Order: sequence, then C-alpha cells, then structure tokens
Amino acid sequence: MTSLHSRREVLKGTAAIAAAAAVGHAAPTRRAHAQAGRGARDVIVNTRNGASMSFLDPDDIVEIPARVDAGGLSPLAVPALPRSAQALVAQVKEYERGIVEAAISGDAGLAGVALSQHPLVPGITAARELISEYRERHGQHLAYLR
Repeated sequence: MTSLHSRREVLKGTAAIAAAAAVGHAAPTRRAHAQAGRGARDVIVNTRNGASMSFLDPDDIVEIPARVDAGGLSPLAVPALPRSAQALVAQVKEYERGIVEAAISGDAGLAGVALSQHPLVPGITAARELISEYRERHGQHLAYLR
C-alpha cells in the first residue's frame, strides 16, 4: 500500500496538469485573450485546494473559479458552502481519495471499498458488483487492478 506522503506527491503533480487542462478545456478563447494581455478572464479550474475550502485538506484537488491573465492563473475566493453541501463534498472527496489510493496500489478490493463511499452507490455489495462489471467491460484499461 502506498503511503499518504506518496499519494500527496501524486496529487500535487496532477494539480498543475488538471489546472492547465481545465483552463484549456474551459474556455480556450478566453484563456488566449487573457494570456495575450487583452484583459483578465474568469474560468473554472481543477487545482490544489490550499485554503479555498477549509473543511478539505490543502492538497486536495478542487474545482473552483480562477482568474487567468498574462501573468498566469490565480484562484478566486470561494464562498462558504452550507453544512449539508460540505458533508456531500467531503463524502465525495473521501471516495476520490480512496480511488486514487486503489489506482496507485492496484488493489481491486480497495477500489470496491472506495466506490462504496460514493453517495450514489448503495453499499459495498453494489460497489464490488460495479468493479466486477467495469473489469469485464474495460479490462484492458484496468489491468493494473489485481
């Protein structure tokens, strides 16, 4: 099993890629205009949390608004979420952390446990069935799971 430190290293590495990809997919015209010095533009990006959502870890990846301009990308302030929304976001984030851990370790059992934490999955039995079906249909892409 991979240590928390290693997982965080992976997540840190993907943060820059996710932010770049999100800006690239979100609004290529706005990004090009902003980077060409034609004024700042606001876009939605996937990036490192930092202090944007205080109830999540700083290294978690979050989808937030950011300003892009000739100088680069700057996250914008995010209003506080209601407690019910925080609980849902936290639950989904736990699922995401577990799926990352399962992917890094290659542990199909851990993938099932992680999937069972998703709010739309009714439990471990359904999660294991879903993992089994995913492996049947997409085995060539999931060969790393054992």
